[in-house]
Amino acid sequence: MRDGWPNNPPRRLLLRAVRDMRGNYVIIRHADGEYSLLAHLKCGSVRVRAGDAVAESGNPGLSSEPHLHFQVQNSRDSTLA
Repeated sequence: MRDGWPNNPPRRLLLRAVRDMRGNYVIIRHADGEYSLLAHLKCGSVRVRAGDAVAESGNPGLSSEPHLHFQVQNSRDSTLA
């Protein structure tokens, strides 16, 4: 994970981003060597540290097997796509 890279001004790409295009990010290690990446996070917003357990995937709700669902949405409606 990384936090502390300043945010770019709106609609501008600063050359410092070329060193690591992920900016502030978190990489989550899952079972069986799988990973997920959350990148371009707002400076100062990362609330986990390396080695922290974030959560464990399961299968509650309408799910037949343990999995992790990532969803991006622009409203409070949490209907799964």
